[in-house]
Amino acid sequence: MKLIYTYLLTIISVSNLFAQTDSTATDTSYWDKGATFGLQFTQSSFYQWTAGGENAITIAGLHKSYAKYKKGKVSWENILDINYGLIQRADEDFRKNDDRFEFNSAYGYKASKNWYYSTSLNFRSQFAAGYLFKEDARTKISNLLAPGYLTLSLGMDYKPTKNLSVAISPLAGKVTLVIDEDLNSIGSFGVDSGSVVRYEFGGLLRAAWKTNVVKNVELDTKIQLFSNYIEDPQNIDVNWDALVTFKVNKFLNFNILAVLIYDHDILVPKDTNGDGEIDREGRGIQFKEVLALGITYKI
Repeated sequence: MKLIYTYLLTIISVSNLFAQTDSTATDTSYWDKGATFGLQFTQSSFYQWTAGGENAITIAGLHKSYAKYKKGKVSWENILDINYGLIQRADEDFRKNDDRFEFNSAYGYKASKNWYYSTSLNFRSQFAAGYLFKEDARTKISNLLAPGYLTLSLGMDYKPTKNLSVAISPLAGKVTLVIDEDLNSIGSFGVDSGSVVRYEFGGLLRAAWKTNVVKNVELDTKIQLFSNYIEDPQNIDVNWDALVTFKVNKFLNFNILAVLIYDHDILVPKDTNGDGEIDREGRGIQFKEVLALGITYKI
């Protein structure tokens, strides 16, 4: 846990340094701030419907906010992403079908035309427990800070345009947390059995791109690649997500979200014989896709 505290103290110290070295940092003219709030709701009901169907209710909420500072050679970007969703089918209780908390903070000092010396922090986790359901039983497979991922990196950031960034960090530390007795006792998420934390040191590559594909259609995507120098550096951790937003009007949007994760240390549930039942765990790609029509409000 000492390394986690060191990371947090480092980012706080850097933040204080920014404020001290630039007395105009509180001048809002150098800040670009905004937030998006969204709510999606779907409901289906069937009565004597010959084509078949299942009653269902889905509720999902999202929040994304950012605060970006730029003055002279200094840039500082902070982004917070939150998603949470529930689904109820037939006579079942509500179950979680989306849960995400991610915070990114990156500081850069201009080195040349499009290059910045940079340091960044990434933190990812979730809010509530997640379960694998099988017949009438359920097994807990995740929880708040189980897992939790904290990554701190140091390197260079290439920014040829406002909406494109590529960070190359040969020095990066990654901490995996499993603060749940049931999960850390069985060694979930690559953390040794009975432990709550795993430390890794390696290199990080991160890219982010945002663009208007056509009028009223926006693509926002980012990818993060991490290699552990100390253990199996050829096994690259991959985190990629893409959000396509179709703007219907000022408040109504249609969204397509895709998320792909690969982590060699994480065992995922597998159905090896195709019968619809999970029969073992193994290494593999995790993928999620969500289509949603809902109300979105931006400030």
